Amino acid sequence: MSMFKNIKKSITKFFLGNSTVGSLMDWIKPGQWNRTKLLKQYVSKIYAVISIIAENEAKISLNAFKEGAGGKENQVVNSKFINLLRKPNPDYSQFQFLEFHFTFMKLVGESFWYLASGRRSDKPVEMYLLRPDLMDVSVSTEGNNTGLVTGYVLNKPDGTKITFDKNEIVHFKLPNPENPYRGLGPVAAGKVYIETEEYASKWTRNALLNSGRPSGILYLKGVISDEQFKRLKRNWERENNGIDNVGKTLFLKGADEVDFKKLGMEMQEVALKEMKDMSTDDILFMFRMNKAMMGITDDVNKATSHDAYVFMAENIIKPDWDRFIDQVNQFILPLWQNDGEYVKYKKPTLKSDADRLEEDKALIDKAKTRNEIRTERGLDPMPGGDLLYVEINKVPIGTDPSGQKMLKKKV
Repeated sequence: MSMFKNIKKSITKFFLGNSTVGSLMDWIKPGQWNRTKLLKQYVSKIYAVISIIAENEAKISLNAFKEGAGGKENQVVNSKFINLLRKPNPDYSQFQFLEFHFTFMKLVGESFWYLASGRRSDKPVEMYLLRPDLMDVSVSTEGNNTGLVTGYVLNKPDGTKITFDKNEIVHFKLPNPENPYRGLGPVAAGKVYIETEEYASKWTRNALLNSGRPSGILYLKGVISDEQFKRLKRNWERENNGIDNVGKTLFLKGADEVDFKKLGMEMQEVALKEMKDMSTDDILFMFRMNKAMMGITDDVNKATSHDAYVFMAENIIKPDWDRFIDQVNQFILPLWQNDGEYVKYKKPTLKSDADRLEEDKALIDKAKTRNEIRTERGLDPMPGGDLLYVEINKVPIGTDPSGQKMLKKKV
């Protein structure tokens, strides 16, 4: 805590989940959900959408490079960052670590990596993901009007606080126009759509649990005392208000004669299916997700599934990978003083097997040799496969790279 005491005079802590603490500027929080509430949205359709995105994005394949003479890219065989990412800490593999990272990015719009340095070296030896709803950003109030980030604070559930220097944390975040210090993800941006889906689902469930009966009230005929009225009002508010009481009927006693009045609509009067379909479309729209990728179509086949994946790769996966790579190259790799090392990802294959087969047929013996195609397919080269052949009797053109003479077949 001594570190915190030393810097707290020059910083303003952004406790965005704590309304009792002020901030550098009067930023407006997106929606009415705090970050813990955003994490709790990882259920139902949100779970289905985010999990399929995160699973695919966690498959990113990275290679490290350095620029050589003449601008030529030279691959770095033993990159310290890539080696560390393969097992960032004793409890996580690369896939698990990145799957959590991309899940946080979609749920909350930000992800915090703690880079733990070795005792003797000043280089990262382990990497940990910190829950974004427990993190605060410390911002300087000196030197400029907007403030520079000077550190981070982890608020543990037991009430203790752990402070981090700026270079110990890498803060990935999506753009947030209302607060550039924190991220804004699609869940917060699509709050209205998510609530519509949630309320429609709860309405349907509770109406079914109550045998599909309409809401109604049995009311007294005649005069009742003020005390009776207040008691009945309290009972009504306690037992019948809210989405969890949809379809219930209020029963009253203590009267000589009662009558039933319908409140609300029958299930068939409410266009629940249309409402749920509309909210589903809105949720998928917020995530840029193709409906066919979720299997929401009557005519899913191999071709439409491939087209859906291509759409997701081009509009979701690649932009997220580009943002991820930019952050890694700018703020993580320089920690190793790696003399210009940078990482790139292998672009996902967007062509179907049928497309690739047709392309191979069009290029073989024209722009590609058999061995070039076999290498792309992960197959071993074959003898004589480095030559191009003309169509007439497949006569080889040129000489074998091994220096051996090729026997020309007599015509």
